[in-house]
Amino acid sequence: MTSSTVFTSIISEYSSAFPNIEIEIQNHQESVDLKRQGIDLQVLPCAVNISDDSYIQFSLLSYSSHFVASKQYVASHPPITLENLGDQRVLTNRYNADLLDYGINISMQSDDLNLLRYMAINGQGIAFIPELHSKPFIESGDLVEVLSDIDYPDQHLTLLYPSAMFLPKKVRVLKDLFKQKFG
Repeated sequence: MTSSTVFTSIISEYSSAFPNIEIEIQNHQESVDLKRQGIDLQVLPCAVNISDDSYIQFSLLSYSSHFVASKQYVASHPPITLENLGDQRVLTNRYNADLLDYGINISMQSDDLNLLRYMAINGQGIAFIPELHSKPFIESGDLVEVLSDIDYPDQHLTLLYPSAMFLPKKVRVLKDLFKQKFG
């Protein structure tokens, strides 16, 4: 998430609008105790269990994932089917890995979606990644979708914060920017 262009543009816009506010960005892949750790906001995939049910949760973005590979990878391997997917080099993140229950041998798991996409573009396997991260590269011809007839459940990113009642203005503005960009 922190390496996405949308996240980068949100932080850049916020920083430009409020140059005197100190910003600390931490990359946590699991739910944290926002109050105890003094963290204002957290963005997490829906697959993560939230550590405190009292947190305000707002769904920012619904997304689907799919399999993509380079044309070279597809051309140099037998036709890719669900039956032989286990023989392929599959690349995904830990949240998407839970969606793959076909006895698929996952060659690489990384929370860095840019790395997974880069590896797929360079013919190092089939990446199972969110469509948001692959769409421009499919349009440019760097990637092709494989197994396009398989539908996987949509997932979503959730914005968390401890309390709406005592939310400082600087955090409320950032929260609203997230909602605006993802809404």
